[in-house]
Amino acid sequence: MRKGSWMVLVVLAGCGGEGSKDEGPAFRQRGYDDAISAAMTAYREVADDTWEARAIDHDSCVADPAPDGNFCPLSVQVVDFEESRFLVELGGTTVKVFPANRIDDINAACVAPGTVGACGATPPVCFVGTADAQGRIDFPCLPCNTRYAAWTYKESMIPVTKKAAEFHRWIDATTGVEDVFTISVKTYNLIPGIVGFQPDPALGIVAGEANDCGRHSLENVAVNIERGRLSEPISADFSGDDPIYGVGTFYFVNEFPQKQQSLTSPDGLWAFVNVPPAEVTVFASGRRSAGGAIEENVGRVTFTALPDTITIGDLLVEGP
Repeated sequence: MRKGSWMVLVVLAGCGGEGSKDEGPAFRQRGYDDAISAAMTAYREVADDTWEARAIDHDSCVADPAPDGNFCPLSVQVVDFEESRFLVELGGTTVKVFPANRIDDINAACVAPGTVGACGATPPVCFVGTADAQGRIDFPCLPCNTRYAAWTYKESMIPVTKKAAEFHRWIDATTGVEDVFTISVKTYNLIPGIVGFQPDPALGIVAGEANDCGRHSLENVAVNIERGRLSEPISADFSGDDPIYGVGTFYFVNEFPQKQQSLTSPDGLWAFVNVPPAEVTVFASGRRSAGGAIEENVGRVTFTALPDTITIGDLLVEGP
């Protein structure tokens, strides 16, 4: 996901630098043919809302290298695109990092960065710290060659940001300063007027971007959460009242949500509103043509939806 005034609304850009290492070979989808792959088009943003077509890159898909038992430092920069001119407002943001790439309990007891013994053989469930005045915070020891989840929230008498979580972020010895994302409450409060119904604070928003292995956005991809794949029963208001919402999916055109959009546009962005808190699996489906029938699942991503939280998990579409 990329910077844009509305991308912040429900997609929160970047999605953790997944690159070519998404969930590894266990998640590779095989069996769809070249005709389906050809119907998808890859794009890279070369200027604001300007997309350049690229060849789809399936060749650089690789499995994650195995953890080597070492520990790597992680530095993060809290970013809210709506408030990026005023980074001081991001100071004081709480950042939690979950080394196991799971958030089973957002209220689990976390340890402070640099805690003695935190670099032991078994990492703590999570680290927690507070960003400095510029929105920066350092976590000195995460297991190298692993994926982690990050959660952010700035709490005050008048909250500045909405709770946000990102999954499948990668850390190794080359990882530099990583952006972690927030969304301003004033932007979040515009959602009902755009999507047509009120987000339920007991439910969550799930969003991401469809990418190839070269980190290009993919157009003409259908994204869905199958009701039978949710680990908890789905509520009747998941999709809103209008049939246009299907199973709650929204797509974007130039990073702006569009009710009429039925497949991803060049930015590859998608989102679901009012998802029950639970582990969810989001599927990408390829089509033989833009108007053709769905043929095969071409990718998926699994992570946790959290109540009153915008949760990010990008989809990786691998080759046939």
